[in-house]
Amino acid sequence: MMDPQLAQALKAAPTNEYLLQGSILDSSLEVLLCRLKGLCDHADSPEEKFVDHEMVYAIKNASIPQPLQYSVRHSLVQPENWQLRYLGHSEMGDKSRHTLIRNCVDVATSDNVLQFLHEVGFRLDHEFVVKGFYFHKGRMKVTVSKIFKMLQQGHTTDNLESIVPSYLVELSVLATAGQDAIAEDMKNFAEQLKPLVQLEKIDHRRLQATGT
Repeated sequence: MMDPQLAQALKAAPTNEYLLQGSILDSSLEVLLCRLKGLCDHADSPEEKFVDHEMVYAIKNASIPQPLQYSVRHSLVQPENWQLRYLGHSEMGDKSRHTLIRNCVDVATSDNVLQFLHEVGFRLDHEFVVKGFYFHKGRMKVTVSKIFKMLQQGHTTDNLESIVPSYLVELSVLATAGQDAIAEDMKNFAEQLKPLVQLEKIDHRRLQATGT
């Protein structure tokens, strides 16, 4: 039987991610960054940058149709920072809901997390490098990032190639289940970024089905 204190902690843990996504061309980056600095907290501070090496590991099981996947993010700016993330399937919800919702669990780990995943049967599926900026507005987080393909897989994060001439823009909040009022705050914030970027609910299952 689970310890009551552990059960309560798990119940209170923020395991839902409310999400809106969009993109901008490289030529619009500086204008968007200026807009975000004006709208977000700590407007007088330089924007925060990140460079992460992300590795997606998968394990196949005959009893489930889709492989189980975990992603490992390793900061290349602060090499001691490692993070293991699980993302569930995205839920579009009804049309009145302003954001996409997906189950999300983030765990800080030590640098032997890759060895652990290999030992329990996971194998590297793909990897890439993400470079970008992040901002905070209260509990909302905004990231503006570009994804790079690694030309020498598994060997170096220096030899990179940009995949598309655009940046991914994500507005997200991690919260416990049932806090749908968050979506209204996110919608109002997204309205302030128009027409620079249109943040929307993206149906990832539909994109995968069309091969996009």
